[in-house]
Amino acid sequence: MTFGDNAIFDYFNRVEDFAKECRKGGVFNDLPVITGKSQGPEVMVKGCNAPVINCNSLDYLNLGNSVATTQSSGLVEKWGTGFGISRAVADHEIYIQFEKEMAEFKNSVYPRGMKLFNTGYLACYNAILLLAGRVSAAGFPMDKNPPASCFFMDVHAHASLQDAIRGNGFHCKTTSHLNYDELERKLSKAEPETLKFIVEDALFSMNGSFVDCKKLLELAKKYGAIVILDGAHSDGVYGRNGRGLLDHQGIVEQEDLEYFVEIGTLSKAFACIGGYAALPVGFCDLAKVGNFHYIFSVALPPDIVERALLTKRIIAGGIGDERRKILHKKTSEFRNEVRKLEFNAMNSESQIVPIVVGDDKKCQEARDYLLFECGILVGAIRKPAVSSKNALLRFSLTAGHEDYHYEKIIESLKKARDKFRF
Repeated sequence: MTFGDNAIFDYFNRVEDFAKECRKGGVFNDLPVITGKSQGPEVMVKGCNAPVINCNSLDYLNLGNSVATTQSSGLVEKWGTGFGISRAVADHEIYIQFEKEMAEFKNSVYPRGMKLFNTGYLACYNAILLLAGRVSAAGFPMDKNPPASCFFMDVHAHASLQDAIRGNGFHCKTTSHLNYDELERKLSKAEPETLKFIVEDALFSMNGSFVDCKKLLELAKKYGAIVILDGAHSDGVYGRNGRGLLDHQGIVEQEDLEYFVEIGTLSKAFACIGGYAALPVGFCDLAKVGNFHYIFSVALPPDIVERALLTKRIIAGGIGDERRKILHKKTSEFRNEVRKLEFNAMNSESQIVPIVVGDDKKCQEARDYLLFECGILVGAIRKPAVSSKNALLRFSLTAGHEDYHYEKIIESLKKARDKFRF
């Protein structure tokens, strides 16, 4: 496409040229195209003549095409296809019920509330905005001179958290990945009156490793900080009834939980869409009158929210317990096997198992080989999600994968390594 002659069109033309160069240079990924249902251990992909093993889904408990689908049929007929208005104008009974049950599920303690957002990304982003010391209501700030705040953020924290902090110009100290000594050194240098927030993922989505919540709690108490914990990949999968990493690591007492603000998504283990943040009640109330993303966005469709609520109940019940047990057993065996074969699985200890390839181009070629020659769909993760020359194949494993799936994945990985030398 060619635009006319003036400054703005010249800029558009340069963008078009730059995009063409990126395509030539292999920057753009030719993505697999799924046809039909996208959840489950096997899916159909354009260009493949038979179902392929799906190692690309974050539906960790395999609920998207099974129990959750069955129990949520008829919800569109019940509620219609959308809400049609912002929750700053009118509310809905199903949103209120979801927030009540989700607060109880996450063991949110008084004075904690729960706020539903349209995506997990927005939940993280807006929790940062609400907590950062710029509290306002209907355009009127609580403080004419807001208190100083500082975020102490892991270098691998999710992009939504980084976007909210850096994009809004908040003061930030980045720490090396899971380096608690460095985190403590930086916390110790902050002024006592500064609002201090430690920002971490519970389970890091690129390397499959957990944060040490007990260590974070120790530092939070020592330096008067709050931990902002993104449980996107661990909620529903770990802890009693799937309550998340805090519960999994034994942090369950009120006097300890008050040092944490938990954020999560409904798009992974919950097999739905949306996000949530467990915030002090005052912040939840002020979101309705002081948070532009919340005020000026139409709310999620009620049928989606009830579907998430039904899935939450499944996760917290016997089916959830059974599927977590299956997932943890089989993924542990898989991690042991790939390490025995000397693949670089980084420090994964979860259902997310990276296999480091290194070179971006080689990683994409290995992804295509596994898909079209071996029948395995896996994500090729490259910059900016990981650092340059550290491209990886990310295996996202679910409770739906059977033993024969794992056997085929292992054999195919060995073939890919022989072919591409990684």
